[in-house]
Amino acid sequence: MPRAKYTITPDDVVHATFYIRGRLQASGFEFVDSISLENVERGFTAAADVKSRVDRAAAVNAWCETYLGSEEWKRLKTAIRKRRYRTEHYDEQHTITISKKAHHLLSKVAERDDVTFSEVLEHYLFKAFNTSRGRASKGRTTRR
Repeated sequence: MPRAKYTITPDDVVHATFYIRGRLQASGFEFVDSISLENVERGFTAAADVKSRVDRAAAVNAWCETYLGSEEWKRLKTAIRKRRYRTEHYDEQHTITISKKAHHLLSKVAERDDVTFSEVLEHYLFKAFNTSRGRASKGRTTRR
């Protein structure tokens, strides 16, 4: 029997099932013509519905060993790592929307100083917060 490409752990089974369900819904996997997509989906649903996390991980891993090729395993491992990282660091990062001009300026400063966008923002906002006497506004008046 060939060596397993990767072993899905009980902690990672939620990430693996999320990725695989998404790929199956989008018909993102390429299977050999002799394999019915309906049978593949039925097999995955059965594996993903196992109650115990340990048994579910083993069942999903067996399904993956049967149906995924090397490239799909690589994509699955990457997806698991990304989801695990996002889950562990969800409270450390936030997404904001900025104007094109702000993005351009931020890019230039970050490139010049060889730092991340977050480091630029933290540095300049810290300075502004500690020295500012008013709001950063364009002709807006404050209501009191």
